[in-house]
Amino acid sequence: MYNIAVVLNADGRTISNSATFIRSHIDCLKEEFNVMTLVGNPGQRRLLDEETDFQSLRFWPRAFRKLLRLICRQTIRQQDNAALEKLFRDRGIHCCLAEYGMSGVGVMEVCNRLEIPLVVHFHGYDAYRHDLFETYRNDYSRMFDIASRVIAVSKDMKMRLEREIGFDEKLLHNSCGFNTTITSNELAYDTPKDPYAVSYVGRLTPKKDPVGLIKAFASVVKAVPEARLTIIGDGELRSQCENEISKLALQNDVVLLGTKDHQEVLGILSTSSVFIMNSVTAETGDKEGTPVSLMEAMALGNTVIATRHGGIVDIVEHGETGLLYNEFDYDSLSTLIISALTGKTNSGIPANGRNYAITNLSDAAKNNVLKNTILECIEQADGLRHTINQSQEKVA
Repeated sequence: MYNIAVVLNADGRTISNSATFIRSHIDCLKEEFNVMTLVGNPGQRRLLDEETDFQSLRFWPRAFRKLLRLICRQTIRQQDNAALEKLFRDRGIHCCLAEYGMSGVGVMEVCNRLEIPLVVHFHGYDAYRHDLFETYRNDYSRMFDIASRVIAVSKDMKMRLEREIGFDEKLLHNSCGFNTTITSNELAYDTPKDPYAVSYVGRLTPKKDPVGLIKAFASVVKAVPEARLTIIGDGELRSQCENEISKLALQNDVVLLGTKDHQEVLGILSTSSVFIMNSVTAETGDKEGTPVSLMEAMALGNTVIATRHGGIVDIVEHGETGLLYNEFDYDSLSTLIISALTGKTNSGIPANGRNYAITNLSDAAKNNVLKNTILECIEQADGLRHTINQSQEKVA
């Protein structure tokens, strides 16, 4: 069985609750490979499954490493690379999966020195944010040269990476997926729907534009007084959302629930009739990949209404599996919500969306692409090493 390293640069040295797609990747890979997961930034990484620090964060070990950096004139990244190289060699790692572009930059030289295939999985802001992209542009170019495969979660992201970095022959489009078991448990599609319940799931950040959604919903309430919007998630724009609700006197119509566990989210999606994904391109350039919550809402029989944005257009066909509108077009958003709540849209959309999601967007299918990609990279590397060895033997 091959040994795989999954590397995620992350503050807090843990996988966030919202990163269900990364947990899904790890669980899937464990079915086929021995998996070692490293989470945390250089010099602060943690071996997740073993629940131990890769390098001790206690005062004296950290002070000693700092002293070594001063003596050897090393950066934290260089010191981290040296430690990773020893770890990968000791564990007999055959391939490294880097979740997010910055994680790939952190391990690319290690993989290059050890001749280990590197697969880099981009997810969103790592491909789109202007400041971050310019900071890492040269590193990304080097990483693409070293990597065996680079995965983008939307066609739009793949095109951007092709345009900005190149190496189109290494790029692969494969979105994340959702766990289809949500449609076969007690939260199933047969749960009675509330005809006036509208839901949103996501962080309260500029690229989700929750404030714009609240503004649009004020017009909905005027036309359909029974309509209620439930917003699940938290983030930097929460206070602005609260102010907008108060300003528009929507306290009885819009509820900010904050962060909820996944089962609670699914429970709300199973009873709501309409789901909104008001994703926009932020001033920083940040954009969505392909939102898993949108897939789950489709699978649970919601009429999904979303912007023409990022990977959303890869999975929602306007008028058939959902409804689409242009970014920042709040009048169209209001009109579409009103139409959905008053039965003026294609009545087959919820069933069509559900069938499409279950058939095409399961995490099992998407994760199989990831597994096969990793396996292919390992086999190609093994074949190349075998060819080199044969050539050297002939020369000898």
